[in-house]
Amino acid sequence: MMKGVSMKKKWIILVIYLLLVVGAMVGLFITLPNEPKKVVIEGSKVEVVERNSKTESPETVAGEFFSVIYEYDTSTRLFYEGAEEYMTRDAYEQLLPMPSEGNTEDVFFHMQSRLEDFLIYKREISETEVELMAEVYFSVSGSGEYMQRQIIKLRMQLENEQWIITACTVMDTEGE
Repeated sequence: MMKGVSMKKKWIILVIYLLLVVGAMVGLFITLPNEPKKVVIEGSKVEVVERNSKTESPETVAGEFFSVIYEYDTSTRLFYEGAEEYMTRDAYEQLLPMPSEGNTEDVFFHMQSRLEDFLIYKREISETEVELMAEVYFSVSGSGEYMQRQIIKLRMQLENEQWIITACTVMDTEGE
């Protein structure tokens, strides 16, 4: 008789354990889409492609944008050229460097930049608006073996079935 009670307790403990495991799995499944996503774009060649943001996520659009602004050689293209495809006019104008006073021609030094990696954290504000925080790693010619790191905040809006950057803010920059 004592053995039957002990077996009943074992079954109750087993059922509780299984419910906890299933509950943890369901909880993980529900929260998984809100986890930070890492998007990697391979290659350093920037190509002009027709955007089809119906299928592109905000993270993918941000990755393409990072490829444009961090993959450049100033002898052929300045860092901001091509970024206007991903941004509103106001956001693009904020990205442009300030013109030099008294000099009609801006002087740019020859530099090469290479996008190394980035990590994106997404916060959905609504179905048509998101905020992304990105940790971007890149190298610049003249910086030796060191990588640079920037924290970028992007605000994006869904317009005409395409995600577009409405604000771009550099929050922090440091060399490693």
